[in-house]
Amino acid sequence: MSPQELQVQEKRELEKKQESTVPARFYLPMLDSAIATAKQWGVYGAGPFRYGWLGRLIIQQTEPPPRRRFKAPALFQPAEREARRKRSEIEAGFRGYQVQFVDRLRQANGVDLVKAKVQSPVSKWIRVPLGVGFAIMTAHERRHLWQARQVTQDPRFPRA
Repeated sequence: MSPQELQVQEKRELEKKQESTVPARFYLPMLDSAIATAKQWGVYGAGPFRYGWLGRLIIQQTEPPPRRRFKAPALFQPAEREARRKRSEIEAGFRGYQVQFVDRLRQANGVDLVKAKVQSPVSKWIRVPLGVGFAIMTAHERRHLWQARQVTQDPRFPRA
């Protein structure tokens, strides 16, 4: 593999990790708001929770491997300045968002994950059950990790 091909492969792997952090930046405040509102209004419940067919479909479509390709909304496209970030910064950001996401899961403990709703960062008209929102985010993470793994399993990807 040429040095140029090596660079392209490594860049693709990093892009997959970076792409998963961009939505988190917008979605975490939406989760905060949904959790706070649910607690304020006393929307508590014990699981297991069952979600409607639409929520289950959205989660299924987000899981890897991709069955259908969707173009990410412009809001979720990494900015040009982010494309020039170092590997260590991208990986630190990825891990940092994971920690923050787990913190939101803890905060939502005891909240009714069907009755509490979270607004989509893409459209104020789209609201899904909080549990579906959490499931979409985790499926989204798995999808990008799966995509990054596909890059590293390419026979042309450099082995250390």
